[in-house]
Amino acid sequence: MSYLSFDSLVVSDREIVDMLESQRQRVSNAKMLAYLRQRGIICSNSDSRETLVEYIASLSIDWHLIEDILSLAQSTENQQKVTAQTIKISDKGALDKTLKELAEIYNHKGFVINETQNSFDIDYSNEIIEKNNTRLIQRKSKDEKINIKVSGDEVTILNTVGEGTEPVMQRLIHELEKNTKSTIETRIIDFSSIYDSEIINDFFLNLIDLDDKYIRDDVIRIKFNNFNSNKVKEIDFEDDLEILNELTIDENIDNDDQISILKPKPQNNLGDIRSALLSGSSLLTSDFFKKFADQGYFISLIRWKVREKNQPFRTYEFSASFDQSDLRKSFIFEANKYYKYDKSTGSAQKTHQKWKGNEKNQMELKLHKIALSLYDQTILKSASGG
Repeated sequence: MSYLSFDSLVVSDREIVDMLESQRQRVSNAKMLAYLRQRGIICSNSDSRETLVEYIASLSIDWHLIEDILSLAQSTENQQKVTAQTIKISDKGALDKTLKELAEIYNHKGFVINETQNSFDIDYSNEIIEKNNTRLIQRKSKDEKINIKVSGDEVTILNTVGEGTEPVMQRLIHELEKNTKSTIETRIIDFSSIYDSEIINDFFLNLIDLDDKYIRDDVIRIKFNNFNSNKVKEIDFEDDLEILNELTIDENIDNDDQISILKPKPQNNLGDIRSALLSGSSLLTSDFFKKFADQGYFISLIRWKVREKNQPFRTYEFSASFDQSDLRKSFIFEANKYYKYDKSTGSAQKTHQKWKGNEKNQMELKLHKIALSLYDQTILKSASGG
């Protein structure tokens, strides 16, 4: 979860307008209507967004007003991607000592450790400055998490991915090496040395099946990348659209080229495209999927659903990707959400449920275990030339 904060003494109504206009997805008209009603200002549901924004900007500005406005744009969803590493240590006391030392080192970050049987849950916060945002919401405080699962001498560490998390993880391993008086080898999923798209694609396509307790339901998003995506030219699209397999263009992808329902000009081939994001249903059987896979593109992101074979027949949605597609060094993933089973329809409910307790963490630990095993098999197969 992230929180917006502000440390200036001067805020203009123009900055309030800019913030509200830049946060259209998070600050809906309904939110603004409720915000105004709480302050005794009754507006019509038919009032335009511009009208509501102007009403809010015209309020007398004080510190409490600014805090309330910032709360409108804060993210309340606990959706955070994680990455993982597995290490081996024989001395659990060294781990206890290391975590206590980190709590002192990062006391300013609110470093809190909750220990349960064979597990440590760590929470802390990072201050982030996002210069691309409007001035009012450039400063953000983001909750970060580390989960440490101990099983004999094997320790699995899951941590959220974000600005400022890597130094904390590096410090954790560094202090642990000092306290164990040994070099700690980390097992991670790292495809940076693999330049065979078939190997990477097989890894992802095997991963989405999880294990024999689940049935793959659907793949709803795939991103393909070219190994030389920094070197090739950008694609030039025609204005006309071609609908294939219910694919839809994704408007939220940044920086990279998009191929979904857009058709390239005849003189261009797939080799001209740096990356492509496919969204929709039945992606694995689409013509685009086959063309990109056949021409040497590798999967850099995949989002999919699986159903439980047995009760309570829940449907889970996962995502897995590379943090930086060109490097393929950091493998990140998330248990996004789940859906309860609807007996009346015999399928998943339309509204997803919120994770309870450590459900999300447990599903991500399971996904990491499956992914790491597949990765080991993949590397062995690659090394043997199989």
